[in-house]
Amino acid sequence: MGFTAWAAANMKAGLSLAFWFFCNACVVISNKYLFQMYNFSFPFTLTCIHMMFCFVGSWMMLNVFRFQEFKQLPFSHILRVIAPLSIVYTVNIVLGNLSLQWIPVSFMQTVKASVPAFTALFQLTFLRQPLHWLTLLSLFPVVGGVVLATKTEVNFHMGGFLSCLLASALTGGYSILSGRVLSG
Repeated sequence: MGFTAWAAANMKAGLSLAFWFFCNACVVISNKYLFQMYNFSFPFTLTCIHMMFCFVGSWMMLNVFRFQEFKQLPFSHILRVIAPLSIVYTVNIVLGNLSLQWIPVSFMQTVKASVPAFTALFQLTFLRQPLHWLTLLSLFPVVGGVVLATKTEVNFHMGGFLSCLLASALTGGYSILSGRVLSG
């Protein structure tokens, strides 16, 4: 692969990642806006709307823009692999939306910083894969920051915190599960 092809591939990946971050921030902020400004108290409905837009966007990327080749999967594979991933992802989104009813976006994002710690914990306990000691050491400031932010949060709400923490754990689990699926 020449430098031009490598640069184009990395540019596409970088732009895709930046677009994902932008969309993620817009969704979280608009969800919080709905909860606060319009007293919208239906996190499950909001999750259904989110999933509908994800479905439409994915369908357009596959069928209209041909971003990726569409591959038909056997129904047994969908039930065994895709359905569990979808359930974990959906419950994660529901819990995130639920937490936004009670806690500020800034606190939610701070608690979500615990995802790498959950991923490492699951990697150690379920996959029995050791982590480099520097990786483990780097998690201490992250976890310490989450603990400190939780202890000092002015707008702390136990329900919001627990739903956000569980969403973080599910994100870590989803990361492990999807990594296993992609590696075969």
